[in-house]
Amino acid sequence: MQQRKLGLYLTLTHARFVSGGAGQLVLGVAKEKFRSELSSRTTQSQLESFASEFYGSPTRIRIEAVSEEAPVAVASPTANDMLEHPSVKAAVEILGGEVREVRPRR
Repeated sequence: MQQRKLGLYLTLTHARFVSGGAGQLVLGVAKEKFRSELSSRTTQSQLESFASEFYGSPTRIRIEAVSEEAPVAVASPTANDMLEHPSVKAAVEILGGEVREVRPRR
């Protein structure tokens, strides 16, 4: 996104991941100015397009208000999320192999 839509990327830097994954993402934004911009129809459509491209399936995005002191959620992708990632699928297809094991990051 940074290379394709720098303005959108810069606005998105004010958002925090709240929850979700492929299918639906919830982003929290503390400042009204950035929340408004990210919630606009045009911007929402662009975000959903980028997210859908990234996940390889239609992905909706919801923008919520959060306080500036709110802790940042850290979501660990499930093994299925990792196996369904477009990059993993492409590598398996190109190399003609299979994924034998999914291990958590160290």
